[in-house]
Amino acid sequence: TAALAEGRAWCAPRIAALSASRQVVREALDALAPRVTLAPARGAFYWLLRIDGGGDPLALAMRLIARHRVAVLPGSAFGASEGCLLRVSYGALAQADVQAGVQRLVDGLQALA
Repeated sequence: TAALAEGRAWCAPRIAALSASRQVVREALDALAPRVTLAPARGAFYWLLRIDGGGDPLALAMRLIARHRVAVLPGSAFGASEGCLLRVSYGALAQADVQAGVQRLVDGLQALA
């Protein structure tokens, strides 16, 4: 309700921060192509990643959490169960946390290769 009461002045900086975080995550994950591809998610605060050769997405998510301290969810938790899909959210994080987290995610996915 704060957004409605405050209007654009409250929303604009938050939208800009989300946009910046989205770009940081996209650039980091685009560097993993073609092994990792991003599904279009316009207007969302998450990316759905397809990992070629990633195996079981739940096992991969658990390994990324345990070994690389980055929390992701298997796509199957959201009804996306074809292939190895992970959902990566960045919506509630400060820019520094986004950068640190996406670097841990990239390191973890590179370790699979």
